[in-house]
Amino acid sequence: MAGRYVALLRAISNVSMAPFRAALEELGYTGVTSFGMSGNLAFTANGGTVAEMERRIGAALNTVAIVRTVAELKRAAADNPFRDTGGSAVFFLARAPSAATRKAFLALDLNQEPLLRARTLYFRHPLTLQGKRAPLDIEKRLGVTGTARSSNVVERLAALGDG
Repeated sequence: MAGRYVALLRAISNVSMAPFRAALEELGYTGVTSFGMSGNLAFTANGGTVAEMERRIGAALNTVAIVRTVAELKRAAADNPFRDTGGSAVFFLARAPSAATRKAFLALDLNQEPLLRARTLYFRHPLTLQGKRAPLDIEKRLGVTGTARSSNVVERLAALGDG
């Protein structure tokens, strides 16, 4: 469908976004802009589903691309219960976890109570199991690929997505 979107690229950090912007333009997307050096790209698409965009962008850039509409990103920023606390983050999931996986995740003995809504997990960094120092492997525990952004970045991306 036509509109403004944001592609969140997984495992991209501290690199020039110029080649990524150019690749999206080669795919036919317009108004391509980026934020930072960590795989955040806003663009306009004149057709296709989000799933098609994710496949096309991911294949072209050789990474996982999680695409959200600007409206979804704005809602994620507004719905974040931790946005006014230090270290708050949003983990965008490629799809919602199964009900059983969700239940098991929420039953973990975590150092804090995260909020999981469909394809979005809100938390304060670091999210750990009680008594552990290493951050929790969210993807492994939820069985879903995803990518995290700080709450501040999510808010900036929502504004960037407006064009």
